[in-house]
Amino acid sequence: MIAARPLVSIGIPAYNRPIGLSRLIEQIQSQTYSNLEIIISDNCSDNTEVQESALSFAKLDSRIKYIRQPTNIGMFENFRFVLRKANGDFFMWISDDDEILPQFIERCIEILIKNKKIVLCTPICKVFQDGKEVMKYKPDFHTVGLSKMERIKKIAFYIKKSHGALFGLYRREAIIKFSTVTYLDADGIFLLQLSQYGAFYKLDELLMKSYVDYVENNVQTTLTFQKEKMIDMYNMKPKYFLMRYEQITMFFYILLRSLSWKNLSFFQHFTVLGIIYRSFWGYNTIKPFSLIRSLFFYFKKRKVAALIKVQPSNQEIKEKLENIITVVDKVLVSISSSDWGEEGMNQYVELDNLKDLIAKYPNKIIFYRGLWQTKHAQNQYSLDFIKQNMLNISHCLLLEDNSFPSTPVIEKSIDYIQHLKYFNRRVDFIYQGIENNIAVIPVRKHIIFKDENVISAGTVKVNLTA
Repeated sequence: MIAARPLVSIGIPAYNRPIGLSRLIEQIQSQTYSNLEIIISDNCSDNTEVQESALSFAKLDSRIKYIRQPTNIGMFENFRFVLRKANGDFFMWISDDDEILPQFIERCIEILIKNKKIVLCTPICKVFQDGKEVMKYKPDFHTVGLSKMERIKKIAFYIKKSHGALFGLYRREAIIKFSTVTYLDADGIFLLQLSQYGAFYKLDELLMKSYVDYVENNVQTTLTFQKEKMIDMYNMKPKYFLMRYEQITMFFYILLRSLSWKNLSFFQHFTVLGIIYRSFWGYNTIKPFSLIRSLFFYFKKRKVAALIKVQPSNQEIKEKLENIITVVDKVLVSISSSDWGEEGMNQYVELDNLKDLIAKYPNKIIFYRGLWQTKHAQNQYSLDFIKQNMLNISHCLLLEDNSFPSTPVIEKSIDYIQHLKYFNRRVDFIYQGIENNIAVIPVRKHIIFKDENVISAGTVKVNLTA
């Protein structure tokens, strides 16, 4: 239980969704944390049921403040409006087409009260489209313990995937320090800018549902339609480039916006420019530098580290280690503190049965533990660990949780690496009669994971017989 119960403000920018708004208010009223103020800003909805529904709730609950805008002030201004009206030490936005579970606020505020350096706590969110679950969104937004520049770097990478962290619980004093922008990708820019002021905490609990049906006045629309409508509504320029070349346009826009960030030193601004560049284009885009790096890497002696990813429910690690320990140069056992399934969340990896193996190979096995929210995040940060701490390693053998290749198969893969034609590409070895493939990744500074299965250097598939 929370000893002090500070006020939490909830801002709802509402527009033309009376059913969703009523459902959301009921869910907020069912929260286990009760010291709330609920600010509803009705953006001049055409549907009169929005006002009728909100006022009926406000009559029975003094925590609810309903404001109807006389004219449509636009989505961005409506978001700003509810924040300006907030009085609580903590604040959250939530849309009238989202849902939250009863423990949402209590679980998030516990984290924020315990650590004042955290400015945002965001839980797991399931995403639905057309009534079907399309994604259980668990990006690695967790930046607790990182320096300011490390936080910015991490968020710059992950906002390219999605902006699910936006609907979390904020420390209000942090988000009123800067203004939000009226432009495409405003939520991503907002999160990137906020990372200057403190850490993000990724709560490993499913507490929210979001819907991405793009429904307006009960009519289904497309993302492209919504995008063009927003560009026209806010007179965003240049429209042609935003519609046809959005990535290039957004890159230059965010780059220029970052120059106005006030919580960075002169030299940190230059670092941020590089971070934003790499978040959009990766490391391998400046050809002269790329050729020099490739030349050094080509002459590097080929040494292989095996990366074994372990989740709390995975207990077959000894069998994996025994299969590979004698044929690779190093073994990194990457242990995730969370499981990406709904079961096994509170289990722990048992390492007692590895004592004899560790004693036999004391300098060959390294254990690396972390809190990763996705598999590709675990891949990325484990590969970074290899880059920084195993300087003589040239390639990483990536073994999936359910992959148990035999020693001869691994030896054949490594032998191929020694004469590797595609030395600077990911290689997927596909063996006849073996269900799970073996992936080999070059350990180079510019290699980054774009998603769970794709890295920036590209992939080559090689068929071999076991």
